[in-house]
Amino acid sequence: MKYCFSVVVTMFCLAAPQTYAESQQLVFALSNVMSQVSHTNDPTYQRIILPWLKEHKFELNAESDGMLVVYQPWGFVSAAILFVPGKTEGFLNLFDGNDAASRQSPLSRKEWETVRQLALDGKFFDLPYKNDKMGMDGASVYVEARIDGRHHRVCHWEPDSPVIQRLTNLIGRRPDSYYPIDRASAGAAWHAVSRAMWAGDKEALARVCTENGYQSMVKGLSGKINSKDLNTWAQAWGNWPLTFTSETAESADAHFGPAVEKQHRVRLLKTTDGWKLDQWIPGAD
Repeated sequence: MKYCFSVVVTMFCLAAPQTYAESQQLVFALSNVMSQVSHTNDPTYQRIILPWLKEHKFELNAESDGMLVVYQPWGFVSAAILFVPGKTEGFLNLFDGNDAASRQSPLSRKEWETVRQLALDGKFFDLPYKNDKMGMDGASVYVEARIDGRHHRVCHWEPDSPVIQRLTNLIGRRPDSYYPIDRASAGAAWHAVSRAMWAGDKEALARVCTENGYQSMVKGLSGKINSKDLNTWAQAWGNWPLTFTSETAESADAHFGPAVEKQHRVRLLKTTDGWKLDQWIPGAD
């Protein structure tokens, strides 16, 4: 495998693509190489994901069922969830990138059966370790599962497989244990809003917004909110950091966007139920 990869890289260095057609040929060549990759020779897994899993003790039990989903953009792990079912009740560990440590919460048997069936119905065990996509700017999703004695793992870049997309969304589908993040600060509240949008979870979004904030989202999204639009906006917003322009003990104003004239503005407010989004003003098109 390493020799094959070296040949392709050498070809690129000696004859860098000059046209779109040549670029496509190189991508196809690299895709063929990627199809031969497994977790044992995958740099993303070996250098980024595996060390993180060991440090945070996010590992499956070799003797029982379970599932692990890791979201890894831009060279670091930003979110992960570990499902450990039990005969009646198990637990899950959740890491959202907002805190250094993960948080543990109960996992009912019904919840695990939902996750289990999602993987089986989506034919997770038939997926190759790598998909045929690759790039420099994007995110990898690592999923490892042991179900009914079968063990499988995949690591897809910008996954287009429906089952991987749905399993990834599981990271943001636990509103009681995940979205609050205790919202002890304006930054934590914004993180909760972003993750609710990324998961396409309208109910969770409503919980981390004031009524005014939620209605500003509805207005900004052409009068309606659906899961697909939320996810699309969240992915676009993830390209820009949130910059606070003013911050007090009770409220905070911030902005983000690609350019000054196109910046989105937000206001976050401290409530009796933690910090929440109180207003979103869309940037210019």
